[in-house]
Amino acid sequence: SGSMPSLNQQGSFASGGAFGQNIGLNFGQEGFSSQFGNLDAGDDGAIIESQQLSSSQGASVDLPCRLAPSDDMKWQKEGGSLPDRATQVRTALRIERVTVEDSGKYICTSQGRMQYVTLMVERVTAKQKPEIS
Repeated sequence: SGSMPSLNQQGSFASGGAFGQNIGLNFGQEGFSSQFGNLDAGDDGAIIESQQLSSSQGASVDLPCRLAPSDDMKWQKEGGSLPDRATQVRTALRIERVTVEDSGKYICTSQGRMQYVTLMVERVTAKQKPEIS
């Protein structure tokens, strides 16, 4: 009758085989339901997960990459280059003293797979002592 679409999705998971390893990764990110579409698109093995982080300006941020580490693993920023203050720490991308300009979509790639992390940096409006760098 079409009143229970969730059964169909679970059915496709059960027969998906390779997707079994990925289901656990999606808990606690943006809610389980929004992840179904991402997993379905992964027939070629390029499963794209997305995650969103927010930070206040001036903090240090670690953008996590949940892909398996590999020699060809790299981070890039969509539509631009990584900030000079960015370094790769194991699989994560650490950005020191983030600025509003660092906001955007960062892409972690490893072994042909991709993962997006969207960083939102908020300008702090609270009274702060000016820092002279």
